Amino acid sequence: MKQKCLKIATLTFAITMGANLLFAQDTQKGAIDFYGASIAGKVWFVSGENDFTDDYSGTLYGLTANYSFTENFSIMALGLFGSVDTDSGLNKDEIDAEFCLAYNFDFFALGGGARYSKESFGQTKNDAYGPMIFAGVGTYIFDTDLSWYATGSWMFTDLGDSENMEHYVLEGGLAYTWEHIVIKGGYRYKDYYESEINYKEHGFTASLGYMFY
Repeated sequence: MKQKCLKIATLTFAITMGANLLFAQDTQKGAIDFYGASIAGKVWFVSGENDFTDDYSGTLYGLTANYSFTENFSIMALGLFGSVDTDSGLNKDEIDAEFCLAYNFDFFALGGGARYSKESFGQTKNDAYGPMIFAGVGTYIFDTDLSWYATGSWMFTDLGDSENMEHYVLEGGLAYTWEHIVIKGGYRYKDYYESEINYKEHGFTASLGYMFY
């Protein structure tokens, strides 16, 4: 119990200190503000391991979208889809999605929403879904169009048909803004911390987006 509480406390701190660049255009360098809407294509070069199957790797593709309906409130959505192959040749389909309503400050964002995760291999299908919390911070690097970002989301309870699939997702990297275009590259980590099979996924990620403002 003590180890579990420490893990959750560490996770909470990591999410609180996590960051999010909301496909933004700055009004002054150093401050990140979001107005309007954006959409981006995203790819995740994922590798994973657990105690149930062989190690695996593959590529997930999808979209991210943001819409700001006030100066401070925005809606964010993510959907990634694809398949991975294990070292022994087993193919597994995956879905990774989330939806969040966030309140945005100049450097910080807080929000809540829902996450959904699904995997199918052979006759086995696992669904995990439930509420999540989100927090983030991001800033431009000096007086340039380059910025750093990181994101954190925590699905703290699993309402799906798979037991103990609570998980958190962390992502961090760099973003470059050129007029309406945003190019991002980073690293994404996903940990089913309550799973009995030590289930983790991780890998480099990239996206290309367009801002409407």
